[in-house]
Amino acid sequence: MEFLWPRFSHRPASSIDGVFLVDSLAFSRGEYGRRNYMQDVLQYILWSTGLCCMAIVVPGAWYQTFSQMASSIPDEYGSSFFVVVLACGNDVYSIARKRARRGVEYIQEIIEQDAVRIADGVGAFLQDLRRRTTGGILLVFGGGSDIWKYHGDFALVYNVYVKLVLDLLRQRTIHEVSVIRGEALRGIETTDRIGHISDVSLRRVAGVYALFARQAYTCVADAEDAAYDVQSISKL
Repeated sequence: MEFLWPRFSHRPASSIDGVFLVDSLAFSRGEYGRRNYMQDVLQYILWSTGLCCMAIVVPGAWYQTFSQMASSIPDEYGSSFFVVVLACGNDVYSIARKRARRGVEYIQEIIEQDAVRIADGVGAFLQDLRRRTTGGILLVFGGGSDIWKYHGDFALVYNVYVKLVLDLLRQRTIHEVSVIRGEALRGIETTDRIGHISDVSLRRVAGVYALFARQAYTCVADAEDAAYDVQSISKL
């Protein structure tokens, strides 16, 4: 578990506006190997929005891991910070691969049960997080197969799982919790199937995360990325 803050800030470490909980999306892979880029992104968010955030990073995290990450948020931060949870789909990745091998008829019988179980776990995590802070909470869940370069039946099944889980979570309205897929992530370049970002996309990623920070701060319930925000990010 790694804790990160902006490199340069005039505010004390205990004075933060928001917290990012991030899985493998916190890493890029380029010519010089893998690195955690979140500290640079936090600095960009501070400069571009005025919001001072910290990040807790665990590669390969799923909802139980995110619960442990949330419980590690220092008490000195108080109880009014916003939270952005960046989950690139580990909760559904393995089960979607397993189901995709069994055929469509099998999938139709079991996929909804799987989605309910996953949504129960993620929903319980969000309820716990809601009790930790009164600030807005934004869950960016799953993305899409085109972002992670999934293909074939697996891509189809993965997208179905993500949609079903998101639909179920949105039905369980939790006060000031927004659940989105993360349309603004489309267009970033990844280097593999586990969410490592290409170095050439880091500038765009910083803009996307700043968008997510603003959305969590204002807490627009279940609002996907507005068209004008996506268009502005596409210029980065």
